[in-house]
Amino acid sequence: MTTPNLAMDELSVSQGSKEITHNEALRVLDALVNSGVEDKDLTSPPGSPANGALYIVGAGATGAWATKDGKIAQYYSSAWYFHAPREGWIVYIKDEDLLYVYNGSAWASAPPIQRFILTFQYSGLAIDEETIIDGVRFQASATVTKIGIHAREAPAGAALTVDILQNSAEQSRVATLADGATKQITDITDINFSTAQDFGLRIKSVGSTAPGNELTVIIYGQYQ
Repeated sequence: MTTPNLAMDELSVSQGSKEITHNEALRVLDALVNSGVEDKDLTSPPGSPANGALYIVGAGATGAWATKDGKIAQYYSSAWYFHAPREGWIVYIKDEDLLYVYNGSAWASAPPIQRFILTFQYSGLAIDEETIIDGVRFQASATVTKIGIHAREAPAGAALTVDILQNSAEQSRVATLADGATKQITDITDINFSTAQDFGLRIKSVGSTAPGNELTVIIYGQYQ
């Protein structure tokens, strides 16, 4: 039997020369884990490839690469090995300094991650259960990943917390500004927003002896 994703042969109970199967699996892993590919446009093998070098075979390949278009070619111990890509595989193309993903039929450049930072101001003393902002919509599908809270005057006696709203409903993605702190960033469980969903923020708790004053809430995320 072979493994479902990388098609590596599995060891059997009474198999002889198990080191051969084991070493073959190591060669496959060496090629396909955290892959860095030299070039994706060559249609024939390079003259003097380094041992372990990887290439994506270009269309219309000839010579030792004939009929291997689109596959990952691995040069290992003076021989070429070929790996058929599966949908979702990602490689780094060294000569282009770009990531490429296999979409099921071809290699395509992966879109760059577009990150954003949004800043919201809250004036005066923080009030428990007060909504800071609501009804904001993103221009593209977005993922919020962390929240920063800054205060001119720190909360005292207890932490100040802020939750994300989605369509005015609390989402339990709570950011914390600790007792006595004036700034803090909280990594939250990622939450996705479509362009049709409202984003908002609500204060969930304040300091017991001093609530916190003049807040700036910073939202970190990326467009999908």
